[in-house]
Amino acid sequence: FIALFTPGSGERRTAAEMPTIRGKPINPAEYQRAREAVAESFVVRNLRRLPQTAEFEDELNQEAVLRLLLLRKAREMGIRTADTEVIQYIRAQTAFHNEAGQFDPERYRRFMIALNNYGTNQSRFEELMREDLTIGRLQMLIGATAKVTPAEVELTYKPLHEKLWVDVVDFDVE
Repeated sequence: FIALFTPGSGERRTAAEMPTIRGKPINPAEYQRAREAVAESFVVRNLRRLPQTAEFEDELNQEAVLRLLLLRKAREMGIRTADTEVIQYIRAQTAFHNEAGQFDPERYRRFMIALNNYGTNQSRFEELMREDLTIGRLQMLIGATAKVTPAEVELTYKPLHEKLWVDVVDFDVE
């Protein structure tokens, strides 16, 4: 997937200013849902309100388009996440484990209360987890099928890990 963005202002967009996919504007309602999902995911990860900066607004807009693209592609490919997988994923989160390393329903309940204070309920949280698992599956599938030549690996790796020395020798012409 290739996605290109240009930064914009944090102002609300009109239909004519909506991002486009293959030259067609994104449905504003679909875009707004993706944007809200990205914002709610931020709250879930950080348990705090969204930053009110233009930079964060741009990042939110970009992540919304990426989320929308990835979920569309997952739907096209028939990638789904079952309820049991969502439950398993949530139960595996260490934030919900007690000192013995087991899932603690009380910790989960307290987390849900905290999320409610930020406007996200339990069913929405579970839906966000389902979408994240679906996107993760899509990314694993794409990563597993990607072919990279040794030359491409070298071109990516070398500039980041090469070491350069600069020796300066000063000659006096006299």
